[in-house]
Amino acid sequence: MLTAFNSFTIALHENAFNTIIQAFRVQLPRIFNFATTDLIAAIEEDADNDPDGIGTLVCYKEPLERNQKRHRPRQIKDLFTEVSYLPIPGYEGEQGISYLVQIGKIEFDFHRQTVAQFPEELRGQLVEQSVGLHLKIGMGVACPDRKKLDEILDAIPPPNAPKTDDPKKDDPKEDKPPGHDLPGKPFPGVKNIDCFCLDVFAIGRIKRRPQQIDPDEKSQYLCIEVTNVEVVNLEPPGLENSFECLLFMILNFGVFPKLRMMVSDITWVTGPFSVALQPLSGDIQFNPAVESSELRTFLEIKLS
Repeated sequence: MLTAFNSFTIALHENAFNTIIQAFRVQLPRIFNFATTDLIAAIEEDADNDPDGIGTLVCYKEPLERNQKRHRPRQIKDLFTEVSYLPIPGYEGEQGISYLVQIGKIEFDFHRQTVAQFPEELRGQLVEQSVGLHLKIGMGVACPDRKKLDEILDAIPPPNAPKTDDPKKDDPKEDKPPGHDLPGKPFPGVKNIDCFCLDVFAIGRIKRRPQQIDPDEKSQYLCIEVTNVEVVNLEPPGLENSFECLLFMILNFGVFPKLRMMVSDITWVTGPFSVALQPLSGDIQFNPAVESSELRTFLEIKLS
């Protein structure tokens, strides 16, 4: 539609936006499914041994079920993004804990609220230009077989034991401060994944952030960022608060950055015409804007 202050406006209703997000989940499952390298291999082996090609190791089977319906199914490794093993505080060995995280459902609700039923803690926070978010997240930790840990435990020396395996390690000049490298391999004997699922609600916003392309050029990118997270019915309160903090970090630093888009890239050129985002002004304070359950984008059409 045309307006008095820009060339063209595209209004995308939240229902259509959720349909697009669902298409992302189908076509780009790696954005929504994360696992350590060994678990990806274990999930693939488990699926190969299952006549249905799915297995039992994942928290949400939907990505594998959809994959089996494809004309040419992808490899399991293409359905997951590899993540680092979890380190054990105080343990300086090279092993870490295996785990997976899956986003089983993602549903957006643009201001004003019409889709999700937010818990009491978030009511009234879906203000102008805000986006509501409802997620179902499955997480699982693969605890190793305790019988196979004895060899690793035997190899841990006492705190003041001399280092005799490498003469250079006895030289103070060769000593290095404790590093922050993440574990490179898993503990042995992982047999199953203990999954638990969380019902998560969040409030976010569509924001512009600066991007320094080179010393002489600055641009901006569009991103979705979460401002508040609420996990439903998780006890005790300290555990709930910790998970809310963890999910806040995962969403803002792990999931949504993969959906960022440079403002300068939102340009279409067809023949003599070019279409780009309308610059911000007194008439257009947000672009895109979240209004009346719609995501509105104001575009500028020019002759090349």
